[in-house]
Amino acid sequence: MEIEEWFKTKKYPHIGLPITIKDYNWVKEYVENSDRVKIHSFLPLIHKSIIRRKFRADNSIIDLNPSGKRRRILGKPKIRDIFFASHLDSLILSKYNEILATKYEKYIEGLSFNESIVAYRKIPISKGADKNKCNIDFAKTTFEFIQRNNSKKLTAIVADVTSFFDNLNHKILKTQWTKVLKENSLPQDHYNIFKALTKIKYIEADQLFESYDNTMMVERGIPNSSNKTEYVRLKIKNIKFFKEKGASHYCTKKEFLKNNLNLIISKNNSVGIPQGSPISATLANIYMLDFDQEIFDEVSSVGGFYQRYSDDLIIICEQRYEDDKVNQR
Repeated sequence: MEIEEWFKTKKYPHIGLPITIKDYNWVKEYVENSDRVKIHSFLPLIHKSIIRRKFRADNSIIDLNPSGKRRRILGKPKIRDIFFASHLDSLILSKYNEILATKYEKYIEGLSFNESIVAYRKIPISKGADKNKCNIDFAKTTFEFIQRNNSKKLTAIVADVTSFFDNLNHKILKTQWTKVLKENSLPQDHYNIFKALTKIKYIEADQLFESYDNTMMVERGIPNSSNKTEYVRLKIKNIKFFKEKGASHYCTKKEFLKNNLNLIISKNNSVGIPQGSPISATLANIYMLDFDQEIFDEVSSVGGFYQRYSDDLIIICEQRYEDDKVNQR
C-alpha cells in the first residue's frame, strides 16, 4: 500500500487516540471528502510554551575558557508558543497544506520573485533534478551574488519579523488564500479550516493534565496475551515524563466533551494564526505574496538581491542605494 506524503502520523499526546498506519484508508477517505471537511468540528488545540536557552559570548571577560573559546553567559531565553492539533485535525490540515502548497507553486512559477522565496518549498537543485535545495544551497546563492559583485561596495541587510505568525492579518490572509485558489471566495471546506485557524480555541497542556489528577492514558499489554493491548490510566509525576512513560492521550473525545469544556480558551483576535500547525508555514508564504513582489521589484531595480526564509530576509545592494531604496521601505 502506497502512503501519500500528507499522511504523517504523530505520537504526541492529545485528545483521543493517536492515528496509526492502520487508520490510513478511512482517514484518506475522510480528509479527501470536501463535504465532510466543510462541516468538520475541530477540537481545541493544545498549547505549550517551548523555552530555548540562549548563550552569548561574555565580552566583559578577556580570559578564554579551557577549550580556548570566549566564556559564555546565559542570555534571555526565547519562548515559542506552539499549538498542537488533534491527530485527525492535524491530518486534515496536512492534506490541505498539500493542496495549497501545490496551488502556491503554480501561482508563483511565472512570477519574478519565484526563486527568492526559499522556506517550506521543494526547489530542485537544477531543472528536472530529483534532489531539492537545502539551506546550504540557499546560502551559497547569496555568497555567489556577493562574489559576482565584489568590485562594488555592497550593503547586506538582514531582518526578521517579530512575532510573525502572531500578527498575520486575517482579512489579508483570506484575500490571498482566495487569490491562490483562483476563486471569488473561499470554498466552504477551505473556509472551515480558515475559521479553525483564526478563531482559535485552545487548552493549556498542564491544565488538561491536572484536570485528570496528573494521570494519562498509557498503552499496556494484557496479561497472558502476546499481541493484545489495552489503555489504562496511570499516574505520571510530571508532564516532561510523557515520552518516557509512553503517554498516549489525555482522554477520549467523549470524556473531554463531558468533563473539560470549561478549560477551553477562545482567542478571537483579528490577527494571528497558530504556529506549529501543518498548514501555517504555507499560509505564511501565501500571505506574503504582495510583499515579496514589491520588495523584489524595488531591490531588483537597482541590481540587488532579495531572499526570504519565512520571517527572515536578506537584501544585498550597493551602498549608494541603501537609504533610497531599502531603509525607506
